[in-house]
Amino acid sequence: MKSAVSRSVVAVTVLAALGSAAACGGGGDGGGAGGERPKASAAASMGPAARLERAALATGDIKGYEVERPKASDAAERAAARPGQASPAKCAPLAALPEPEARVDRVVTGADGKHHTATDVELAAYAVTDARNTMTDLREATRAVGTTKAVGAAPGAKAAESKGCATFRVGGHRYFGLHPLPVPDKGDEAVSYAYAHREGEFVIREHVTVVRRGGTLMTFAASNLYDPEGVQDDRRAERDGADGGAAMDGGDGGDGGSTPTADENPEVASEIIDAQLDKL
Repeated sequence: MKSAVSRSVVAVTVLAALGSAAACGGGGDGGGAGGERPKASAAASMGPAARLERAALATGDIKGYEVERPKASDAAERAAARPGQASPAKCAPLAALPEPEARVDRVVTGADGKHHTATDVELAAYAVTDARNTMTDLREATRAVGTTKAVGAAPGAKAAESKGCATFRVGGHRYFGLHPLPVPDKGDEAVSYAYAHREGEFVIREHVTVVRRGGTLMTFAASNLYDPEGVQDDRRAERDGADGGAAMDGGDGGDGGSTPTADENPEVASEIIDAQLDKL
């Protein structure tokens, strides 16, 4: 019998995002020989990739978190899920944003043992018009109509379901349970949504927030694994009178054994978004 408690695993799949907001010009130095060039002009002289590397998060930027570059295998998986492979086609931006001028990405994990969800932060550079259009496409793909229960949600809980993209495919992956989430008041505009897909006996659950500032898109994708079979095993054990609580990976035990609950749905921490916006 497997417990579903504390079964959070790094499973970062989704998307793309953060670019160079500062079409920050920087033309001339204004003449004077020997004059010191402003920092904004120096940044503008960099290419998009260099600007993104300069803005990317690093360990020490967020208290209680570590920041790493993703493994090559993870980067290859994201590259395989590019727009144009989605069905329906309008759902493509949910799995991967359009190809940018430049892209960098980082993986943020808790350094103190208290944060069990990993967050993939991707930064991508676009022309301002293209960035705005992409946000419009994301909002359209997550347009709410009707209701459906979120994956792993408590009994009776409901969440809005997206018209047309409630279930969609990208390559061999089937995504389901798509629903919009409250939008944070960050950057020039933002979109948030959640969905899930299968990985063997587990369900990978994703919480994605995309924030635009100028021509820069910042995508924050928090993921973990949910074990529906393990949850059912634990509930059957309690129903049959087994002591399924205390010794099961953090189950809270109790008289006669309490039912371990499913791992919490992943969430993008606001401090990660704020730290990235500060560096941009």
